Amino acid sequence: MADAIGLVVLAGLVVLCAAVVPSSEVATPLFFFVYLALAAGGIYTWHSDKSPQDPSGWLLLVLGGVILGALFLGADAVVGHIHHPELSLFDAAKQSGGPFGFALTIMVVPAFAFIALAGAVRSFYVVSQK
Repeated sequence: MADAIGLVVLAGLVVLCAAVVPSSEVATPLFFFVYLALAAGGIYTWHSDKSPQDPSGWLLLVLGGVILGALFLGADAVVGHIHHPELSLFDAAKQSGGPFGFALTIMVVPAFAFIALAGAVRSFYVVSQK
């Protein structure tokens, strides 16, 4: 039951994301495959021996992920601004390129946060059942 709760939370987050992201940017059917990838990653992560076992641990992971994402975005902005000083920082971040550029940041950080948020809800259910 705990995994089902985590998967429902993940589905809700993906639906919310699909509602916010314009279909001109990301085709709506693609979110189904995003959900499948997040579900597989979530189940693997939730059952890992190294994962937190309580909701507060998962929430700390969310916070850490957001901070790490902000650092990655800042690094993308600095690198992009060095190469394109005429652009705004956000536009420069999108132009930073490289293997750890803006695209990777914009995919990895929300995925990490979604799995950790669903893990927190799942963990809350597990703890409340004891």
